[in-house]
Amino acid sequence: DLVYLANLATLEFHIWPSTMSALDNPDRLVIDIDPPNGTLVGELRDVARRLRDLVGRIGLTPYVQATGGRGFHVVAPLDASAGYDDVRDLARGVADQVAADDPDRLTTAIRKESRGDQIFLDVNRNGYGQTFIAPYSLRSRPGAPIATPLDWSELGKAEPSGFDLTRIRRRLAQRADPWRGIGEHAGATTTAIDMLEKLRG
Repeated sequence: DLVYLANLATLEFHIWPSTMSALDNPDRLVIDIDPPNGTLVGELRDVARRLRDLVGRIGLTPYVQATGGRGFHVVAPLDASAGYDDVRDLARGVADQVAADDPDRLTTAIRKESRGDQIFLDVNRNGYGQTFIAPYSLRSRPGAPIATPLDWSELGKAEPSGFDLTRIRRRLAQRADPWRGIGEHAGATTTAIDMLEKLRG
């Protein structure tokens, strides 16, 4: 399949947050940190950490990915026990809570004209048929940056588009994939929803 796609000159691989064996039941929750032009990377790292902390507090295991574009993804593995509507509601609840804590800088507004210079916490990738950039996919941007899974300890020095073909080869030769075993930490959507509701009090 990969050879076939390469033969079609495919550069970017975007994937569903569910698998072929259970298309209607996501096994990934994805929140895309989408900044306006001119946003400092330090702000993006701070937002990623805020999302990480809340996702952890509701019983899920947060992971982070440099998208190869302008922002980061915060991802949590799920046990595929719930459908898209519940997963999207959970992602929206998390994003709304984090945005409510910093309403001057963060937003979940869908319409671009409503965001101003705020950082958009995009949960729309959790809908049926929606996609997010696959780990280790090239991006069709100058320099061909690569979407790269990170350890949280690396975030302080990471750039959203900081890895290219040369750097990723060196990285993969020197260290294991930070997302290895991600499925072993899958959490239940309904449990996380209940915990989020309790936190809201």
